[in-house]
Amino acid sequence: MDTLGYPASVPTTLEPGNTSSAWPLDATVGNVSAAPSVAGLAVSGVLIPLVYLVVCVVGLLGNSLVIYVVLRHTASPSVTNVYILNLALADELFMLGLPFLAAQNALSYWPFGSLMCRLVMAVDGINQFTSIFCLTVMSVDRYLAVVHPTRSARWRTAPVARTVSVAVWVASAVVVLPVVVFSGVPHGMSTCHMQWPEPAAAWRAGFIIYTAALGFFGPLLVICLCYLLIVVKVRSAGRRVRAPSCQRRRHSERKVTRMVVAVVALFVLCWMPFYVLNIVNVVCPLPEEPAFFGLYFLVVALPYANSCANPILYGFLSYRFKQGFRRVLLRPSRRVRSQEPAGGPPEKTVTMGIATLGLLCVVLLLPLLVFGVPTEEPSSREAVASGPHGYCQRCCDSESEDPLAPADVADVSSASPPGLPYVLPEVRPYINITILKGDKGDRGLLGAPGKLGREGPRGERGPQGGKGAKGQAGSPGGPCQTRFSAFSVGRKTALHSSEGFQPLLFDTVFVNPDGHFDLAAGHFVAPLRGLYFFSLNVHSWNFKETYVHVMHNEEAAVILYAQPSDRSIMQSQSVMLALAPGDRVWARLFKRERENAVYSDDVDTYITFSGHLIKPEDDSGPRRAAQAPG
Repeated sequence: MDTLGYPASVPTTLEPGNTSSAWPLDATVGNVSAAPSVAGLAVSGVLIPLVYLVVCVVGLLGNSLVIYVVLRHTASPSVTNVYILNLALADELFMLGLPFLAAQNALSYWPFGSLMCRLVMAVDGINQFTSIFCLTVMSVDRYLAVVHPTRSARWRTAPVARTVSVAVWVASAVVVLPVVVFSGVPHGMSTCHMQWPEPAAAWRAGFIIYTAALGFFGPLLVICLCYLLIVVKVRSAGRRVRAPSCQRRRHSERKVTRMVVAVVALFVLCWMPFYVLNIVNVVCPLPEEPAFFGLYFLVVALPYANSCANPILYGFLSYRFKQGFRRVLLRPSRRVRSQEPAGGPPEKTVTMGIATLGLLCVVLLLPLLVFGVPTEEPSSREAVASGPHGYCQRCCDSESEDPLAPADVADVSSASPPGLPYVLPEVRPYINITILKGDKGDRGLLGAPGKLGREGPRGERGPQGGKGAKGQAGSPGGPCQTRFSAFSVGRKTALHSSEGFQPLLFDTVFVNPDGHFDLAAGHFVAPLRGLYFFSLNVHSWNFKETYVHVMHNEEAAVILYAQPSDRSIMQSQSVMLALAPGDRVWARLFKRERENAVYSDDVDTYITFSGHLIKPEDDSGPRRAAQAPG
């Protein structure tokens, strides 16, 4: 789409109207009255196409790596991965317009015909707006993830992200419909541009304002607003954290602020000159001097450079993404591994295809990825997984100052010698007491069986008595009752409290053979009188407090409290209750000083609620005893 806003080639002829498009700036630059110099011919015919091709190669390599890493080296299709994949795909297709741009600059005319002109301009425009819209959607997604993590949990899923991505592509196609309608190669001319109806000046001005509002100023407003709210949220959260972690919080705030400044500055630097000069050209035509062609060329190249920088800014700044990139670049060859000697050490070999790819990228991307780009720090589990062979570190140990860490962990860690990355085990001697007693003797022989006595004679059959009369009907008995009952249910989706009390509902059934647990209401209904055992488990990791009551009818029996922590914790509560038939036992979530929430990723079960009948109350014996005298 950049070819619509600026000349695709620096004019090298004297014919009026030798422009590459029909935007006002192109018409201005195309009508040059001065004869081009030899240096101008060299710049427009050689240097500019060469720069375009270099930018194209860098953009294709970077975005291809992003697409490959997302598709092959990600465990699950997360929301961020879906948006990064669509952004890389749009930038990849956006780069495919550069070879046509370079060819027109080198040849000074459009050699591909009117149909290819319309196709190239339409595809170029769709991918330009898709790239910008993807950046805007990613900003909104980051805002929801940071500012409203619990409210947006049900919407920030991979299926929703795919639907939003499809909507972005459709919206981009709708926005560039004027390009499809009015672009082409006019009869008798050799340039590819848009042919506006009369009044052409009004159509051009309206189209520039239309694309600038949808392609730059609107997205810029949304991006700046989202990242401003993110910075405000991070800084306000830092003030509520206790003193021991202030230094770490300030480091996180500076890191988020630098990331926000980099995103907004790159977007403004690459796209603002493009749209501002077009708007200025509508109000006041730009100079037609060849001396300004370098400025126009730079402004056209900057949006393509933004598509080259997007893989680094949105992909390679992620620690997990860098790990996937290194695995792609340094993947060992299977054929060479199979030929290694059995006793010798394995050699680190690289396949020919990956070595060639790494050789092309080493100058362009590898220094930024390895040395020059600050990345997100890995978690403790990832650091252990990615460490050198033989390195051992417990997942519960941490070098950071965690104000919420248990005191015993800190004491054990301090007992280790300085410089060791692990905790030395405590040696406790154990004495086997059995060695102080004598050995057990051998087992004796089995004795002989005793003799059987004499069998007595068979007795005679007694006389048969008369048939008795039918007895009276007894009192009606109680209904048939089940002598056992059990259930076990769980919840996978995220959970947060409202302003009052609310029942805790479950979405997963492990055991419910008799249907005594009502999944819709979240209640267990006792089928008979007896003693029952219940257990509630909550596995959470968040900065939210978690309060859950185990309710007996409308009375709170016990409470489960999960303290705020930035590490994974497991809280459990169990109780034994005497229930009558029809009694209900259920879990209730409520809010206290802080928001009550349990985070989850809709994959694992984070809350389980189980119960079973221990001993039913047997009242049939006393009832029979009371009826016996009658």
